[in-house]
Amino acid sequence: MKRRTPSKKCFAGNEPVFNWRSRAFGLAAIVMILVTSVLYWFSRSQEAVPRNTERTSPQDSHKADTSPVPPIMSTDSDPVLSTVTSQSMQNNRKQLLDPQSDGWQTEAIADDVSGMLKNVEELLRRSRPIDSASLAGIAAETVSVGPLRAKQLAVVFRDNSIVVRRGLSNDSKLATTGLEGLVRALQELCDFYAGATDIRVKFKVVGVDALSENVAATRIFFEARARRSPGADQEIASTLQQSAVWNVQWERHTDGNGLRIRSIEASEYQEVEARGKTGTWFADCTESVLGNTRCYREQLRFGADYWMRRLESHLSPRLLEGQIGFSIGDADGDE
Repeated sequence: MKRRTPSKKCFAGNEPVFNWRSRAFGLAAIVMILVTSVLYWFSRSQEAVPRNTERTSPQDSHKADTSPVPPIMSTDSDPVLSTVTSQSMQNNRKQLLDPQSDGWQTEAIADDVSGMLKNVEELLRRSRPIDSASLAGIAAETVSVGPLRAKQLAVVFRDNSIVVRRGLSNDSKLATTGLEGLVRALQELCDFYAGATDIRVKFKVVGVDALSENVAATRIFFEARARRSPGADQEIASTLQQSAVWNVQWERHTDGNGLRIRSIEASEYQEVEARGKTGTWFADCTESVLGNTRCYREQLRFGADYWMRRLESHLSPRLLEGQIGFSIGDADGDE
């Protein structure tokens, strides 16, 4: 009896025929999965973009939409998809961004100081007078205060529409002590735009020096602006602006939590008064130029916070958070 051998028709070279067939089926399955994933991602991205439900014909598609532009509503109440994974990623990011966890003392001080300056901004913006009670948690009772608005000003530029004045000296000899002295200094600063509206105040910490464990010195840019409408003392509107550099020392509270002002003085003080029909030289004309454009109404007029809640998580950090690249230094000098 002869021994039966496998037929040569079952082999292609040294590989069985069923092997290449299984590979073909596997490749087809992978292609189907990729196509399905792309279609799913595309449908989700289309749902995230606000659409105009009105139907338009091809002939009307190029015409401008003249209906009023709806206001941009706050995104605080917008639904946000939160999962265990996303919460864990957010917590990890917060921990990485916390300078305390990295032992970055000056950056932690800058964060604390910025928080305290928010309170000072609020005091300078409000219309009612400043009192010592409102400064109790901001400054020490024995705070040393120099004039925040220069006593002597020199006109360095003047024409028909603008006047620029600068302080002649830092008036360091006029320093006082106590919360009442700080109240007077802040009130003198506010007198420049007394009776004005649309008051805006901004501080920026640009330098930090940790003198000891509980004392730090900071260099802060100060800027304020306001608008004054025509009245009895002036015929046309004007815009007022102040700027200065504040040198502030901070000390920690006795309980070790929080900072308060130990000493404060200003230098490089400057104030500007610009006059004109509208009080400003420039105006935001974005809506008047692009308001009838559909892409502006449905996409461009919304900010990063709006789109962060609607884009896929793997896209939003790259497109909106500006995390592309690397840092080689501390530009504002508060390292």
